[in-house]
Amino acid sequence: MITQVAQLLGNFRESIERIDAQFKNLQTQVNYSTIYLKSEAPIASIPELDCPLNLQIKETWESSTYAAKNMMFRLLKTGI
Repeated sequence: MITQVAQLLGNFRESIERIDAQFKNLQTQVNYSTIYLKSEAPIASIPELDCPLNLQIKETWESSTYAAKNMMFRLLKTGI
């Protein structure tokens, strides 16, 4: 009877040690795990041209000359 109890305790202790070893192994795996994250932005669609190219060039030229004129006036006002 005592030998059976001792054998059951030995089996129980062996099970505990095996579970403890598995637990420590899992903790090590968690500590060394790496997460890879890949994020992608959606591709922007190119707007279709509503007006002809020569009109776009004209509007761009006008807005850039207007901006340059305003910048010159502001620089002159700052200097005065």
